[in-house]
Amino acid sequence: METQSIKKKKNNLVIQGSILAASALIVRLIGFFYRIPLEGILTDVGNNYYSSAFIIYTFFLMISTYGFPAAISKIIAEKHAEKRYKEAYYIFKASISLALILGTICALALWFGADYLAVLTKSPQSNLAIKATAPALFIFSLLSVYRGYFQGMHTMVPTAISQIFEQIVNAALSLLLAYLLVGKGYPYAAAGSVIGTGAGALVAFIIIITLYSIASKAILKKRIRKDRKIFIKKNIFAYWGVILKISIPIVVGTAILNLSSVIDMIMIKGGMLAHNFTNLQSDTNFGIYTTKNQLLINLPVTIAAALSMASIPSISASLINNNMHEVREKIDAAVRTTLIIVIPAAVGEYILAGPIMEMLFKTGDLKFAAHLLELSAVSIIFFGIYTVCVGILQGLGKLKVQIYISIVAVAIKIGLNYLLMYVFNFNIYGAIIANNIFAFVYAMLSIWVIHGFISFKMDIKKAIVVPIVSAIFMGIFSYLTYYGSGFAGANNTLSTVAAIFVGILIYIIFMLKLKGLDEDDIINFPKGAMLIKIFKIFRLL
Repeated sequence: METQSIKKKKNNLVIQGSILAASALIVRLIGFFYRIPLEGILTDVGNNYYSSAFIIYTFFLMISTYGFPAAISKIIAEKHAEKRYKEAYYIFKASISLALILGTICALALWFGADYLAVLTKSPQSNLAIKATAPALFIFSLLSVYRGYFQGMHTMVPTAISQIFEQIVNAALSLLLAYLLVGKGYPYAAAGSVIGTGAGALVAFIIIITLYSIASKAILKKRIRKDRKIFIKKNIFAYWGVILKISIPIVVGTAILNLSSVIDMIMIKGGMLAHNFTNLQSDTNFGIYTTKNQLLINLPVTIAAALSMASIPSISASLINNNMHEVREKIDAAVRTTLIIVIPAAVGEYILAGPIMEMLFKTGDLKFAAHLLELSAVSIIFFGIYTVCVGILQGLGKLKVQIYISIVAVAIKIGLNYLLMYVFNFNIYGAIIANNIFAFVYAMLSIWVIHGFISFKMDIKKAIVVPIVSAIFMGIFSYLTYYGSGFAGANNTLSTVAAIFVGILIYIIFMLKLKGLDEDDIINFPKGAMLIKIFKIFRLL
């Protein structure tokens, strides 16, 4: 029987996980919608510079700061559970100094190495945008420590608030600076939009420092004064060792994936240049690939991940109580929630690829972009699966396994890129085929590994069969609605919105009628109780 303290801890983890998931959803939606007008300002060429810079920036960010929040969170949580508040405080101070050093080194590498890195990306004019990422990386290195510290105290509110304001400022300034600087050329406009990222990080840092100051005066200093446990202060290198021991396995697995993005970029552009594409054609195609294609592919994946990730902290909570039946149920729920979202998204983006491109974007070769989206739509399903599986592995504490999965999947992707782009000259289509296979391999390996650690039985009918059948009917009705609306005189935007609305409605109806969703599932959704009442009014439940 669970003790009251364990129940309280589990409930708190679930609540805090839900807060972080909700903020992540808001942040990702803002991130998607501001990129649409930004694409119009930068065009495909400018988006190539922007994306090239961000791929390099993300890799440096991963190796410098990515592991800090998780590592510091874990250490602080353990020390606070033992009421060793002084030791937790000194570890926190040591982590700031470590982040400061690593952040400075990586920021300087971006600033002074921008020209070399730009040549490496096959887009020398992306150097200004790469240089503009340096301040953002430096700020993030410190910001990540404070976020990890708060998460270690089981409060996600400071992280959630800072993330939302960070993204709002980022979106507003990125658009403004890109618009003001585009007259000087796309390299300047891309750099201006990147500056918005640094400004957003600065605002987030100010917010979280302020919240830390308030918490320190009200709670933290009192706890430290009351700490009477025997404590021998260690030298700073000992604390760094503790932090790095936990953070390195987290960083390595993710760094491999981000390194694959860097290699991917180099190989895609290099493959086109090797087959006599001009630099302008290469930059334009890569801009289409990273913005018009990847932006739309990533949206449903990030939404699914944000919703399903709310269950990840609760997996850790169930492990605390050694309740393996509950762990299996929550893994099943996380994967099934993801599939319920990504399967119809893949079908919808395939059916409406052309109309969606025409509705959202006004520049570039939209027909070519639509063909790319049709080919890559299936990857939404597998990227969704592997994204939630990474979270599940973290929840299970199996971080090192992610490294091995990443190495295998990335090696396959690099080999396919070379074969399809350099040997057979499939152009950008080869990169998408390789990406689809990469996502499939990563997803299946992750499921296989998780099943090996903790055998869980998924309801194939509810998780896969019913969503696929429902998505097929959704696709048919969406297609008929779009072309029916066009025949009736509606423009593309109205026809596309109508098709999406009808498609969602049909999907929900079929999911409910075919028992792909029941009350137990819906109650866990945001406003689940209200949704149940609505469905009952219309006799769908």
